[in-house]
Amino acid sequence: MLQAFVDDSGSADASRLYLAGYIHRTETWRDFSADWQEALNEAPHLKSLHMTSSFRGWTHDQREAKLLRLAAVIGKHKPLSLTCSINKSDYKALVTPNAPYDLRDPYGVCFQAFVVTAVRLASHFNIKEQIDFVFDCQGSSGSNAALWYPLIKQLQETWIKEMMGATPIFRSDDDVLPLQAADMLAWHRRILFDPHCNAFNRKIANAIVFNHAELEVPLEMMQSWGKAFAATPGIERVKSKRGSVKRDIARIIQEVPEDQLVPYMNRMHERGMRTHRLKKFLNRLDLESSKKGLRKLAARLSRFLGF
Repeated sequence: MLQAFVDDSGSADASRLYLAGYIHRTETWRDFSADWQEALNEAPHLKSLHMTSSFRGWTHDQREAKLLRLAAVIGKHKPLSLTCSINKSDYKALVTPNAPYDLRDPYGVCFQAFVVTAVRLASHFNIKEQIDFVFDCQGSSGSNAALWYPLIKQLQETWIKEMMGATPIFRSDDDVLPLQAADMLAWHRRILFDPHCNAFNRKIANAIVFNHAELEVPLEMMQSWGKAFAATPGIERVKSKRGSVKRDIARIIQEVPEDQLVPYMNRMHERGMRTHRLKKFLNRLDLESSKKGLRKLAARLSRFLGF
């Protein structure tokens, strides 16, 4: 069994989101954690690693020495690594205005892209084991992204689906040491594109990757999604918070077997399209209203006309 530990980092101007993580076998992560803890304990002691806050009050030399020591731990175990990024500004300009309420957050897209690409990366190195994913805590962004995981999983090719493990979980990097390594990776892969990146940053960024892949969600894909959402019949009904389907999706995932999720969702989509066409038909006849009797008539007409 493989485990992937993933953390995020945001660009200084908040325009780009990075997810980065390491992949290795479960038993190796146990050894890694022991080595990481030993490196943290060495003087000067560090309780846990958070790149944005851990080194306050440290000298420049102390900080560099500790990072080199932690990089050596990563180098000893040489996990696979992956970075996935998305331009949040582009997503919010191109996709969010036309997206369903539950798909407005670019974190979810980056999350799903990461897990599928992680499987492809492992397979590229001829590792065909199932991967369980552990992400750093992300609040509602994380739980919303994970909600769609079973459905996204079922949409993949069979071999990818078989390697995607259980629904990802979220943990604090204070408690899960490999998440601290993922934090270190995410920060350094992001800083490479920062104008203030220095030679030491680049040294560490290159020292902590071995079998590594980079993925950027392309602008053209976001443009395509935005246009597809805009052209979807009835999209206006699900763009506001009242249109959220999170509870429905959660219920469906609980009640419907995984291998039946896609057919079930397709049937729901077809039913929704029939309802939409019927409403347009009734609009043309000036008959649409919320009265109970008319809803029954609409249902009968729908069955009769085969919409």
